[in-house]
Amino acid sequence: MGPLVLNTRPDTDSADLLAALDERGFRHLSAPMLNIAFPAPVQPLDMTVYQAVIFTSANGVRAFVKLTDDRSLPAYCVGDATARTCRAFGFGDVHSANGDIHDLAELIRKMVDPRRGSLFHPAARKTAGDLGQMLLADSYQIDRQTVYEARESSTLPQHVLEALRNHHIDAILFFSPRTA
Repeated sequence: MGPLVLNTRPDTDSADLLAALDERGFRHLSAPMLNIAFPAPVQPLDMTVYQAVIFTSANGVRAFVKLTDDRSLPAYCVGDATARTCRAFGFGDVHSANGDIHDLAELIRKMVDPRRGSLFHPAARKTAGDLGQMLLADSYQIDRQTVYEARESSTLPQHVLEALRNHHIDAILFFSPRTA
């Protein structure tokens, strides 16, 4: 019997992780520490005013596709998982920074001409960094709109609490500073 790992990622982001744990012989429990909420759109998006879309999470992609059917713009993604989510939802021109927000800013600087127009950034209410501020000095115009909220969980499932109390969990996986 392999080590027992506690996964704290939201269920929507856990499938690949849990499959990888299974392949490597780990047992796992899940207790999402963030719950993703997608508020109802206030108004339809007019994507014709943008030259590209920036995604800093797969949840940003999931929220975006609820707001518009437009998949024609290039998508610049923070990492490969976000890029895969874009492709799964029908984006054809997808670029991955394969890193963090700083890598994404660098990718945009290399590939996007700020004179061609604004970039749309569908994001969470609380973000790990300010991409717009990072790119402001380079004359990029970023239209960041809150399209989802990651709400912190205040409780753990009873079976997870029991596993913790009995010291059965060998490792806990955290993917956000807000859940650590």
